[in-house]
Amino acid sequence: MTGKLPFLRVSGTGIVNEAGRPVVLKGVALGGWLMMEGYMLNGRNIAEKTFKESFEKALGREAVEDFTRSFRDTFIRESDIKNIKAWGANCIRIPFNYRIAEFEERPFSFNEEGIKYLDRAVEWCEKYGLYCILDMHAAPGAQNPDWHSDCTGEVKFFSDTFNQDRYFRLWRFLAERYKDSSVVAGYDVLNEPVLPLIQENIVKGIYDRVTKEIRDIDKQHIIFLEGTEWGSRISFLGRPQDKNTAYSIHTDPYILVRSTIYRGIRIHLRNWQSHIAILWIVTMCLYTLVSLG
Repeated sequence: MTGKLPFLRVSGTGIVNEAGRPVVLKGVALGGWLMMEGYMLNGRNIAEKTFKESFEKALGREAVEDFTRSFRDTFIRESDIKNIKAWGANCIRIPFNYRIAEFEERPFSFNEEGIKYLDRAVEWCEKYGLYCILDMHAAPGAQNPDWHSDCTGEVKFFSDTFNQDRYFRLWRFLAERYKDSSVVAGYDVLNEPVLPLIQENIVKGIYDRVTKEIRDIDKQHIIFLEGTEWGSRISFLGRPQDKNTAYSIHTDPYILVRSTIYRGIRIHLRNWQSHIAILWIVTMCLYTLVSLG
């Protein structure tokens, strides 16, 4: 058992602890656990809900529920968190499907059976002295057209205020639940949103609203905001209105060799030097905080 970790906050272009000492977050993401992603197991790239619907059709509802429970109990265990700490990491990112916290068939309900897995991860982090970032990887209605937002191709989050209201309610619930947990480095409120560039202000408006919803309850934790185009475009966001906010830029290994996108990311970083804190995510599970000061 380690000592209690101090809360983190944004200071200038970096992150510091309660004593004002700089903290560079370095670690891995627990991808595929609380948001199933087939490619991580050399499987098909299909939405989690599509997989479960096929499973249920073949074997029944009880079987898919039993499988889901067994999968979550064994895919990540306490020993994995202990090993990650031993590797020298100081943080894990926990991608999760919103269905972990809400029953899909009962909007605005809270799934206590599912949320216990987030609770368990936070408890393990407390035990081994790791920070964690809670990352909503799949929002109600899906925020991008790909399987990793549990989407079958049609994005229904940005056009449906009902789905957005569910999303805001979920973040209020999560903020209330974890507001006193110092091992939670912050909330990554929406993973890799995608919509036409001329509609990017919709994302900004949602970020403004969710920030308010969280800050009504939790004024301590960092809020991480991602750009559009799968987390690669952040210029439309401008400077954060909330002082304890950092931006998260995502790159895939294949993007690093696509020079136009990579150049664009470098331009963002150069233009915003000394303005914001950036969390650089390489989406094959590695990340680090990049201080631009």
